[in-house]
Amino acid sequence: MLFDAGLGDLFVVRTAGGCVDAAVTGSLEFAVTTLGVSLIVVLSHEECGAIGAAVSSFEEGDLPSDLTRVFVEKIAPSVIRAKRDGHEERSAIEEIHAAETAEHLVHRIPPVQARIADGSLGVVAARYRLEDGRVTSVEEHFAG
Repeated sequence: MLFDAGLGDLFVVRTAGGCVDAAVTGSLEFAVTTLGVSLIVVLSHEECGAIGAAVSSFEEGDLPSDLTRVFVEKIAPSVIRAKRDGHEERSAIEEIHAAETAEHLVHRIPPVQARIADGSLGVVAARYRLEDGRVTSVEEHFAG
């Protein structure tokens, strides 16, 4: 519904907080090299619980002891960058995390780099606003 696409039109990889691991990078590499996907969208969303957990952990100085710790640790660099740059609001942290995740994909998956360079792939970091259904581009990686 979000992108007016039908069943099977999108290759979707979804994780809490948009966190990236080997399964995610492998899935995206497969989508790009085998399925010919031409656009990767890293989509954060308003009031993301995983990002909220990472922000709380950062502010309280306490890491979770359960498996929540996995995504808190992956989101922490985005929280640190946001705080370093003077951003306290959750919306900015969500945008920064989407951008950091997109950069991670661009720089760590060689076929993604190659396809961006030849113009056959783009990577966009964006944020979805639950309140009004709008998707706003945060950062874009295209050839040229």
